[in-house]
Amino acid sequence: MIKELIFSILLSYPLAVTGQQPAPIKINNGNDVYADFEKKQVAGLYQLYSLEINTSYDFICGREYFPYYFESELKPILFYGEMHSSQIMIKGITYKEYNLNYDTYKDELIYLDTVNRMAYRPFGMVLNKDYVDKFEFDFINDTLSFSYFSKNSDPGFDLQDGFYEVVYNGNIKYLIKFVPSAIDRGAALEYYYSPVSFINTGKGYVRIRMGYQFIKMFGNRSRDVRKFMARSGIHFRKASKMQIVSVLKYFDNMEQH
Repeated sequence: MIKELIFSILLSYPLAVTGQQPAPIKINNGNDVYADFEKKQVAGLYQLYSLEINTSYDFICGREYFPYYFESELKPILFYGEMHSSQIMIKGITYKEYNLNYDTYKDELIYLDTVNRMAYRPFGMVLNKDYVDKFEFDFINDTLSFSYFSKNSDPGFDLQDGFYEVVYNGNIKYLIKFVPSAIDRGAALEYYYSPVSFINTGKGYVRIRMGYQFIKMFGNRSRDVRKFMARSGIHFRKASKMQIVSVLKYFDNMEQH
């Protein structure tokens, strides 16, 4: 019960400014006696659970999250079940060693409370997108870096608001959106997602589907890019993210000379 009270107290205050300090305590100013009593009570709770607060809930600002996909065989969680480490930057502060998942279907970043999940609900927290500068998932064979893009923060952004993997951020921009879908199989919904590539050479983001379309994006440098891909053994349909990035870097270098 006390842990639930602490949890609700924390959610009622603004996001912490640093990764070490608890949120400030607001005191009722109506009656000095009761205000002093209330202050001592809250201070006592903070002292009792200070270690847990400072290390577990310092950066949380969001709402409850429950695994609605429990009965589904195919989950909407990005690379569900694969081990990964996470880090997140919120208002310029980087937090590491936290358990995070990305729900592709709801386009939400989830903080998993692995310490207290059996003690009380909720299962986790949906983090407020407006506070997230970026987050990273480090898998065995790949590291994915995400940022939240919206037309409110960037009027020039011409795609749907949401989290995108930032694959390359040079003069050319290369983003990947994990586009979700769901199919009703009767017993439960099954969730799918597909990576969709968007590239911006300065004229807006374009979804890339075909090799000739990709080459055409480079304008009067298209022939040079085609030759580079041939020399490097890069075939668009089979190209990895890093091979596409090597092409974009090659184009950027040409434009700088």
